[in-house]
Amino acid sequence: MKRFAVSFVLSATLLGLAGGCLVEGRARVVGPPPPPPQLPDFIFSSGPAQTIGVYYADGRRMTRIPPGTYTIQVHDLSTAHDFHLTGPGVDKRTSIPDIEHPIWTVTFKPGTYRFKCDVHAAMKGTFVVAVGAPPPVKCHVPRVLGNTLAKARRRIRLAHCAVGRISRAHSKRRRGRIMRQTPRAGRTLVRGSRVRLVVSRGPG
Repeated sequence: MKRFAVSFVLSATLLGLAGGCLVEGRARVVGPPPPPPQLPDFIFSSGPAQTIGVYYADGRRMTRIPPGTYTIQVHDLSTAHDFHLTGPGVDKRTSIPDIEHPIWTVTFKPGTYRFKCDVHAAMKGTFVVAVGAPPPVKCHVPRVLGNTLAKARRRIRLAHCAVGRISRAHSKRRRGRIMRQTPRAGRTLVRGSRVRLVVSRGPG
């Protein structure tokens, strides 16, 4: 899938769009839902062109995962397609007449899973569930308040996050120490999410 398509899918998942419903002829077009109650493990998408794919929440293509129960944000982006997933113990699909964005909770067992559009034979793919495969990597925001900037950078990267905008301000905290971070420590986000930092200039 092209980069802009993946970006659209991620934006719809992580930011959410206003809900709504349109009618195009006999096709019911359902607007995107509010953000899921938790960060999805995977994003499955079909359309709007003849493209279909399965991805980690940060946009990387997903090919091999360990067994387990996962939360999946599905984006069926065309009234001409569906997303149909089959495999050991699983047979789930979206509906062809609708544009919809369901959230699935699926338990994957070892084996090969297949996904396709039931209308267009060329839109298909597979992924493997296997014991020992690496689990999805996420950004677990560390607490870096009071750290030096160098130490904060290291801790953020080790947590699979990225350093975002760095600014400076006067505060009672010692010069050169982190006085504020956004988002707060303890959040679980998409791998590579940016953590913004404010470094103390010392008392004004």
